[in-house]
Amino acid sequence: MQTDRLITVAIHTYDHAVRLRELLENEGINVSFQNVNLQTPVVSSGVRVRIHECDLPLALRIIENPHIFQSSDTDRQEDSHYILVPVDFMPYSMQAAETAVRIAATHKADVCLLHSFIDPDQESAMQLSASLNYSVGADENRRKQIEKESEDTLERFASELIDKMRKGELPPAKICRKVLEGVPEDSIIEYAGVNPPLLVVMGTRGCAAKEQQLIGSVTAEVLDQCQNNVLAIPDGLASTYKGKVEKVVFFTNLDQEDLLAVDSLCRIFPEKSVNIILVHIPVRKRIIFNRPAEKDLDSMLEYCKEHYPNCIFEKDTVDVHKVNSDQQLHDVIARRYQPDLIVMPNKRANAFTRLFSPSLAHRVLFCTETPLLAIPI
Repeated sequence: MQTDRLITVAIHTYDHAVRLRELLENEGINVSFQNVNLQTPVVSSGVRVRIHECDLPLALRIIENPHIFQSSDTDRQEDSHYILVPVDFMPYSMQAAETAVRIAATHKADVCLLHSFIDPDQESAMQLSASLNYSVGADENRRKQIEKESEDTLERFASELIDKMRKGELPPAKICRKVLEGVPEDSIIEYAGVNPPLLVVMGTRGCAAKEQQLIGSVTAEVLDQCQNNVLAIPDGLASTYKGKVEKVVFFTNLDQEDLLAVDSLCRIFPEKSVNIILVHIPVRKRIIFNRPAEKDLDSMLEYCKEHYPNCIFEKDTVDVHKVNSDQQLHDVIARRYQPDLIVMPNKRANAFTRLFSPSLAHRVLFCTETPLLAIPI
């Protein structure tokens, strides 16, 4: 058969050829050498690595992306360009990770899977009292056991993701793992603050489940407090969401910082011909030298058209203060625009404000099934 003939896939020194052979044979590809003296290999100037022609597609994928076919370090290089993906091993975590991989492939970035664990027994034992008596040894052993279980589960999670890359279901990207102890939202915010990522990608539950977790949502806490770009992917959407967008709704207050948010959006999603609708949200009181908001919106539209010619910009105005419920807000967004992505410049607020007057980004997170990108300003 024509596909059984041997072809040369690479020419290397003997040591490099042996490493490549081990890598290929681990994936079931038969490899043979040619033009090498196996008795004294050091005298050979080069080795032809030969495989069957039918194995060529898989072999090329392995050669071009060796990091997804061999074990990699669990720790991320501190100077690497990466996307952070917090995971809790629920189905939506895998969907968020798949989306992160697709975006990372576009930017040639790494993907760092982060899991945070808490010792439930130790947490319940921490009470205010005059004296604290603990079995330190037992607590430490239990903590190590929980940490080991978390690391093993994260490794299986990463292996499943890498296996999809091997099969060609996902584009190749380097996967790193990180396990921390602490409250999830605090661990995520602290790690991202010390090691700023290109993007934080998190999965969220469906609307019904999110309403039940309005106060305790980790994604909502990260979105409100993190000083990095946060992309929230709703449960069930990522199976069809390929990390590319065609239609974007960009909510703006016409602040100068919104222009920086537009620039961040265009850098994260550099696809051409993206339709970006600049939706103005009127504030309750607007005192800027009595200048009409419509003129500012026109100025912003012209600025975006001039500086980002690859995108298509439109404008609109929505008074969200007249929307009585989050369901109505969802209807306005879904029916009026049908976007692939909602972008929200997000100002950091204190705990009191977040609890009693949640931001628009917080409201949108809990009422829509559309991916939400929050950009801190």
